[in-house]
Amino acid sequence: MLELERTTARFVGTEDSIVFGMGFATNTLNLPSLVSPGCLVLSDEKNHASLILGLRLSGATIKVFRHNSMYILIGKRSDTG
Repeated sequence: MLELERTTARFVGTEDSIVFGMGFATNTLNLPSLVSPGCLVLSDEKNHASLILGLRLSGATIKVFRHNSMYILIGKRSDTG
């Protein structure tokens, strides 16, 4: 896997990279390292189950909005103060 990560980093022009074997685990296990209690996440109601689970595990406040509804999304954002 190390060679794949080096090759990927060279390809995208970055110093390093991380390659994960499957998307569900990637989303579920890494979201809690990006958001935590005290964070607000605005989440589309049709997000994949892996994203929903990862957000729940993070402890962040989650506000769900109707799929692709920018007007409702803007309303949720302004409700947060």
